[in-house]
Amino acid sequence: MKQITTIGLIAAAMLAYGSLWSFADPLSPVVAEEVTLRGTVDKVSPMRNEIKVISSDGTAVSLHTNPNTIPLTDMKKGDLVDAKYLESVAISLQTVQTKPQGSTPAVGSQTVEVTPAAAQNANPSQTVTAHVADVMAQVDSVDQSNRTFTFKNPDGDKVVLKAEPDLKGFDQLKVGDHIEARYTEAVAIGVAHV
Repeated sequence: MKQITTIGLIAAAMLAYGSLWSFADPLSPVVAEEVTLRGTVDKVSPMRNEIKVISSDGTAVSLHTNPNTIPLTDMKKGDLVDAKYLESVAISLQTVQTKPQGSTPAVGSQTVEVTPAAAQNANPSQTVTAHVADVMAQVDSVDQSNRTFTFKNPDGDKVVLKAEPDLKGFDQLKVGDHIEARYTEAVAIGVAHV
């Protein structure tokens, strides 16, 4: 199940680590989709407010949570859950000539304020906060029709990023390209036992 959701960036300035990237205006809206996933809990980290869910096809999704709305103390490895979340969205993309050297996504203090589309008119104060991350990686797959691309994180999990309609560089992206990308991390808006 997918629903379009608008995300407004609230970061004052967007600085890259070690390079001069040209990022989107931090106040520009970003479009994300609300996705529902049924899967098995693989990892729970209440201290980091994070849960990792693996779907039946083996796709792993790490979700950041708000401890006030999603108490992870009730979750444990092996639980079957339905997770509703806002997908990760690439907000900046650049191909580079150098091969990434085991780049761990760098999560900065920048955040994204999210208002679900269904609540925009009825309750605009209903928001969720997502982290913004920077990564250097090699592209594993590109789906032009769905505007997504994937890479592996340092844990070996596949990360799927949705490209905004106007994301520069996406249309020329190929499997094997080395990239620097900035993206919003997936954020859970609901996790419930099945």
